[in-house]
Amino acid sequence: MRKLQTISSLSSIILIVILLISAPSVFSKEERGKEKNKVGKVVEVKGEAKIIREGKEFDAKKEKDVMLKDTSRTEDDSLLTIHMIEDTLVILDEETRLSFEKYTRGDKKRRGESILFLSHGRVRVKTCNNRLKVNTPKAQASAIYRASDFTVWEAIKDGKRTFCLAVLRDPSKKIAIVDFENEKGSVRVPEGYMTCIGKDGAPEEPYLIPEDIYDELLELKGAVEWECKQKCIEGEVFRKGECVERCNECERLNPQGVCVPDNCKPCDDGDPCTVDDHCLGRRCRGKKIPSPTDPRCVE
Repeated sequence: MRKLQTISSLSSIILIVILLISAPSVFSKEERGKEKNKVGKVVEVKGEAKIIREGKEFDAKKEKDVMLKDTSRTEDDSLLTIHMIEDTLVILDEETRLSFEKYTRGDKKRRGESILFLSHGRVRVKTCNNRLKVNTPKAQASAIYRASDFTVWEAIKDGKRTFCLAVLRDPSKKIAIVDFENEKGSVRVPEGYMTCIGKDGAPEEPYLIPEDIYDELLELKGAVEWECKQKCIEGEVFRKGECVERCNECERLNPQGVCVPDNCKPCDDGDPCTVDDHCLGRRCRGKKIPSPTDPRCVE
């Protein structure tokens, strides 16, 4: 009987050890899944705001993660600020519903892509040289590979529901242009201008933002200090507020931000059998010198 109890005890210990070994791997897999679906984080909440996830509603609290397919909703006199993974800042005004429809992480060829769906209310978006689309029931606003500060909101014109877009002025950035388009038309809205969906269903020609509307839009500042932390793709570097092509050893960056040949510049072609290495036509070239003592340098 004592022998059977010993065997039973050993079996229990082995089972516990197996469970302890396997548990971390299951946990880490779940964590990896959550990390993959994370699109941002709440950085500021004023008033009452909710996050709707898989039919369940949660209070939006500071440092709370925002996941793919989440919907954020604000109540009266509320403001919700979300910092997206790719460094976009999204600020929801009161009584707004915004869904996070898609997020694709950047790779070597393109940066992350975010698609937000504004079904009601007003949202301000401060992008950081990424690819971002804000869809509304009537049009789509697109900011691609540039720093932009714009607002999209629902409006009532001639008694009908419509959506408008304004690109805000920001002296610290270059002139921003945001596309506003749907199946009936497309316009490019420059800094300081706005547009709305007209009676024919197409975006109107952009016009200067009236001062009263501009002042109202600027209220959507959020309560956090935000600085664009530039993330460039492979082969690019951050210079003067934007991502530009990384120049090789025999190139220089011209005032337009383009890499051009830098001929006659001294360089090293990596070949021990050459001398007088210099740049020519974007390549480092040297004069071959045969050496009777070095077998690698024999003609």
